[in-house]
Amino acid sequence: MRLLVTLATLFLLMGCQSTSNSKLDADPEWVTGELENGLTYHIYASDKHTPVSLRFIFEAGSLQETDTQLGYAHFVEHMAFNGSEHFEQNGILDYMRSIGATFGPDVNAYTSEKNTVYVLDLPNNAHLDKAFNWFNDIANGLNLDANEVEKEKGVIVGEWRDSRREKKSAYMYMYEKAIAQSQLAARDPIGTVPSIESATDVSLRQFYETWYQPQLAHLVVVGDVSVEEIKAHIQRELGKWERGNTPAPDTYVIPTPLPETILQPALSAEGASASFAYDLGPTATENKGQLFNQWTNEGTAYLIRERLEDELLSITGKPNSVEVGITSAGERDFLIIRGLFPAERREEAQTVIVETLASMRDRGVDEKAVGNIRWYQDARKYYRQYDDNLLPKDRISNFTWAFMRGEPSLGTEDLLSLRLAWSRTLNRYGVSDHLEAMLSSEPVVFGFWLDDEQEAQVEDLLVDAHTRLMEQGKKRGSRGGNTLLAAVSHNGTVIAEQKKTETLNVWTLSNGVEVWYQQNPKAKEQVRIVVGDKGGRALLPEHLVSASFLMPDALFLSGLAGQDAQGISRYLNERSTAIWPEITPTRHALHIDTNRYYMDDALALTHHLIQSPAFTEEGLALSKQKVSEDFKNFHASINGKYDDAVFNKLRNDNPAYRLSTVEDIDATSLADISAVHDVYFSKARNTKVYIVGNLSPNRLKRAVAKNLGGIVFAEPSVPELNIQSDTWSPALSDVLGVSEEEKGKGLSALYVLSEVENDQSAEVVFIDDILSRIATRKVLNSVREQASLSYSPGSFELSIDNEKYTGWAFAASVNPHQAKQANDLFEGVVQDMAKGVSDDEATVASTQLREALQGLDENAHHQANIFSRYLFNGWGVDALLDVNKTIDGISPEEISDRAKLIFGKQSKVVRAYNMPEGVELPE
Repeated sequence: MRLLVTLATLFLLMGCQSTSNSKLDADPEWVTGELENGLTYHIYASDKHTPVSLRFIFEAGSLQETDTQLGYAHFVEHMAFNGSEHFEQNGILDYMRSIGATFGPDVNAYTSEKNTVYVLDLPNNAHLDKAFNWFNDIANGLNLDANEVEKEKGVIVGEWRDSRREKKSAYMYMYEKAIAQSQLAARDPIGTVPSIESATDVSLRQFYETWYQPQLAHLVVVGDVSVEEIKAHIQRELGKWERGNTPAPDTYVIPTPLPETILQPALSAEGASASFAYDLGPTATENKGQLFNQWTNEGTAYLIRERLEDELLSITGKPNSVEVGITSAGERDFLIIRGLFPAERREEAQTVIVETLASMRDRGVDEKAVGNIRWYQDARKYYRQYDDNLLPKDRISNFTWAFMRGEPSLGTEDLLSLRLAWSRTLNRYGVSDHLEAMLSSEPVVFGFWLDDEQEAQVEDLLVDAHTRLMEQGKKRGSRGGNTLLAAVSHNGTVIAEQKKTETLNVWTLSNGVEVWYQQNPKAKEQVRIVVGDKGGRALLPEHLVSASFLMPDALFLSGLAGQDAQGISRYLNERSTAIWPEITPTRHALHIDTNRYYMDDALALTHHLIQSPAFTEEGLALSKQKVSEDFKNFHASINGKYDDAVFNKLRNDNPAYRLSTVEDIDATSLADISAVHDVYFSKARNTKVYIVGNLSPNRLKRAVAKNLGGIVFAEPSVPELNIQSDTWSPALSDVLGVSEEEKGKGLSALYVLSEVENDQSAEVVFIDDILSRIATRKVLNSVREQASLSYSPGSFELSIDNEKYTGWAFAASVNPHQAKQANDLFEGVVQDMAKGVSDDEATVASTQLREALQGLDENAHHQANIFSRYLFNGWGVDALLDVNKTIDGISPEEISDRAKLIFGKQSKVVRAYNMPEGVELPE
């Protein structure tokens, strides 16, 4: 370990000391007050966005429960949706749907160890009266009806069944180990099944009246509101709520976990991994010194991830094979470092991880690395734009999270000034010392192993890695300087252009590519690019389908334009740019996310990806390793076994719609992946580009002409096909299933296979979205609210974009003994839909869709995804440019008629199950 303390380090420490006790000032834009009864409120009024978001926070979580009340905080939360003074039964949900809101995203609640939080996101301020009526009911007007309590038990047990699986994810297991010696170990917010089943209306009311008191409640409102109007609402609805005697609970910090080395079987879907958990002490951000320390923790975590990603890429073939971050458990912060790798390369990967960590701990970082975490003066502009763009639901979520952690919500200018002040304290010596302090304590080390590994060998390798970690670190090789790509070899021109709207330009390039540019000032510095076409795997001969899973990774891992894979990775990181593929059975695309200042670089990279792939045997081998590992793990998982035995049978095992086998992946050649690339980016394709950002159209037009117009598309080396089936599987049993689930858990699914044509137009896509909302509402009412069989039953469209025929699916996780009953209820919903839908159902679902599609320009990422989908699939974008006009043009009769066609007697209905191992299918 380094013992030298430099003058610069002393200066850094002194600088932190001088600010360590300085109080953090809350954002002055927030108006905070307290009623006489003790309730506090926090209001952020802004007319920048129409929606209004509200949160009602109670200092009542699982830590406030007694041994006989396990899960009661969460149970009471559920009962707030099951009848109150102003809303009978599910009346609040019915009202929210009528104004376009959706249960889950817009109206919801959650319970933690410390708090219960109620969530309302309203489309506008016209519905505040009803919102405050409900909050008043939550405060002191819940019915807690005995019959409703009994019905809700099945729903909560269903939630427990869904979320508390015998085989746990790596992060869930690490969390449980962190809290194992604390009070939290016996205070799971959802409770225990015996405690849930023994709850009564009387016992729940005792908890409710003890902890739902105004001095323990906090109301938050953000959006297009008047502060005085909100104050009046609060006083009128909650001012008469009588103050109670329950004191505010004390903050509870879990004890420090003891260092140890732990082996745990991995979930098949997650694969092999190793994790290192470093204790950083109690969560604290009450003053500037603590805040600066938190930021330095986050900055050094970023540097660790960046270095490990670079070191591991040649082993794992995955640019995202490392997860590094600061997380909290029981008011204590931890640095979590998790490496994911192929099981057969565990020893090599773990060695690189621990040697890199030891090197960073003992050798520190250079000034260039420190520069990557500093904030600079131009950050003021970016952060102000970010703050301006925050939607009310995002701003209130940020505030709520900070509030529950005991952190002040800083104003934009204060935060920027503090960030720049923190950045001025940073230098290589201070950051290196911080790294040393973080990584010098002995971590808890986890090894997650797969069934085909030898547990004893994994343990030996993990112990060896732990030992190496605590040894003196050695200096590792330099990561190199700034990276540059080879120049674009050909330039093109714009040969035609049209202006679809004031902000939507369409340019036709000299090579035939059509570029659609949506200028969006709300995108600020972000630019999103999507390049693609419809087609996907269905274009390929069957022997090339496996190559489509390998081609994108092999393209990256083989290197490009004079850079190897590590160089490309650094090129992207230096330019804050991300690129990822999308290959579905019926569509293929490249997605790019970048900053407007790196637009030319992103377009140049896109040019090289399409024009000059440099596939190598080494890149293909790494791609095979990565994809084979992922596919093997999925096929071995519960979901993978179900898909292989049931889901894929619906399409007669059509190769375009299922994952390839590991054997097919291993047999793929360089010629195969090159052929797939040729098909997707050939002269025969109708390649389009959709771009959204806030750039000068003239500047962007020149850039796309140079970089994209210069791409020379060749003839495909293999003929294009269409291997989609014309029908669903013709010889399909009425009942399908497997028995691969965990004990006590079951899956019921019902599939409706129709011969009604799919996706003929944008209007039909809208109608199917409306039908999905109607079907989901019916399923929730039938399976959850009435029968209490499942926590989250759902319905979704089974067919995908451009598939010939329409299909629908209904599914729920259930008690295995109730699996058949769930499918009986699903079939009842299908029969109901086959009769058509009512005008009221059509109107409510149309209103929900209308609200869901408002403000598409608020998020450039979402806007690019939905517009490119419509553009590439041939539906055009006119329906999205005027959502209200499109929805107004769809009549309830059209919606009802399509429901009759899809769900009518001519459609085939297939029941399916996944039962516990050894349990026969119920029918």
